[in-house]
Amino acid sequence: MTFSSVTTQAFMVLRFLLVLAMSICSFSCSENTSKDSYIQAERATNDGDIAKAISLYKSAIEADNSFIEAYQKLGTIYYLQNSYEEAITLLNSLLIISPTNFDAHFILGNIHSKSGKYTKALYHYEQALITNPNDAKLYQNMASAYVNVDNTQLALNYYNKALSIDSKDQEIHYDLANTLARKGNYSEALQHYQSAVQLRPDYAEAWLFMGVTFYKSGNNADAERVFNMAISFNPSMTLAYKYLAAIAKSKNDLASYNNYTGMILAADKKTLESIPYFLEAAKINPSLYEAHFNAGLAYFAINNSLDAARYLELCVKTKPDFLEAYKQLENVYNKLGDSKKQENIKTIINSLEQNIVSK
Repeated sequence: MTFSSVTTQAFMVLRFLLVLAMSICSFSCSENTSKDSYIQAERATNDGDIAKAISLYKSAIEADNSFIEAYQKLGTIYYLQNSYEEAITLLNSLLIISPTNFDAHFILGNIHSKSGKYTKALYHYEQALITNPNDAKLYQNMASAYVNVDNTQLALNYYNKALSIDSKDQEIHYDLANTLARKGNYSEALQHYQSAVQLRPDYAEAWLFMGVTFYKSGNNADAERVFNMAISFNPSMTLAYKYLAAIAKSKNDLASYNNYTGMILAADKKTLESIPYFLEAAKINPSLYEAHFNAGLAYFAINNSLDAARYLELCVKTKPDFLEAYKQLENVYNKLGDSKKQENIKTIINSLEQNIVSK
């Protein structure tokens, strides 16, 4: 072998090694860039900088178009932002790489369900089920989709399956209760509403529809109690006032009927129209402190502080331990510039709050 051929062979080997090294470097650098972008995107997400996170997740995917976690995180962000078209496009791309990806099928199912495309939603839920047959939320969402295609029996089956996996999910109890109530199975529906509010005592919607179920089953006493619980957590629940007005009317309790009618109007932003009903309620039953209180609030809302003070004073005279009425009176006296009365009210408020703490 000549010196020239040896030199040529050596050069070829050197060139091969150089190309190989560059290839390895290129792959390694691309992988590092992708991971770096992903880590930065995670930090941006945790910091609440979603726009930055989206940009970084995109960079991670551009650097490595098989980066499954980046697809999942970006798809989730698009979904939570209601950017459904972007989410669908991205997640369909993910399914090309990972056909059985649970997150992709689950989110696509949710998107199609929210868009009213229940057949498509159920297809993706079924695919997700193959990958993970033990996800309570998946069964819950499948059940909801079956409710919307009028297959109540399958919906009930899936809700019960969801509860067999997670019996402490108040949302599943609530959804199942609603489905049972619509079917007329009031007794079982009430059990699940009770479970929902035991798990989450301030669950106003569950209290509300528990009340509706009691009412439809002919139990007005429990319905009234439960509607008042719903209002205590969400005072703007017009439907609860409507049922309470109907119950009061059935008992010929015209004072309460007028008071609840006024509350319906006030919740509907018809404050001026509500005042005559509150005044009529107070006239029929002067001891109905709620009517005085509501009249005071309504007058204050329309900038009539003098009448607001008058009715709130009647309220606390009727119910001397009504803390919220005193707090409203303090606001009214402040608006009227009556510092002496305001200081007196503050003293009463402090005393009532200390009594509450001591109990």
